Amino acid sequence: MKTTGMVKEIKGRFAVVIADPQTSCSSCVLNGTCASSSSGGEGTDKIFQRTNSIAVLNEIGALPNEVVLFEYDEQEINKGILVVYGIPLLFIIFGVILGAFLENKLNLKIGNLENFTTVIVTIIFLLVSVALVRAIDKTKKPIFKITEILVRRK
Repeated sequence: MKTTGMVKEIKGRFAVVIADPQTSCSSCVLNGTCASSSSGGEGTDKIFQRTNSIAVLNEIGALPNEVVLFEYDEQEINKGILVVYGIPLLFIIFGVILGAFLENKLNLKIGNLENFTTVIVTIIFLLVSVALVRAIDKTKKPIFKITEILVRRK
């Protein structure tokens, strides 16, 4: 999907782009349900008031204050959402199951509190899942790329 935004600043090979929520959310399945889709007004001043900043690969050399067209793959974003939310959820479920098994079937208890072993095992599994998600994030390539400069800097 392609959308427009204004380059706020340049950081190495990336540009921080202020994305227009109206155009970037117009074709999204969740349009109107998330906080980033509540933008109001017409014209560039109003459009860029409520915004989302995004790091975009800047291969064509866009400069600050230029309006650019950039693209991203919605399937890649959905995969990212699945990784960020799905992996921790699965690890929490496995942590609860393993903790309950250790506590109830093997009678392995930490302290005198009921279900304390389950809570501790679940927290450990959650921390492991966060580390895994961070490791996966470091291996992913950028999914946003500037494709065209629409308005040159004056």
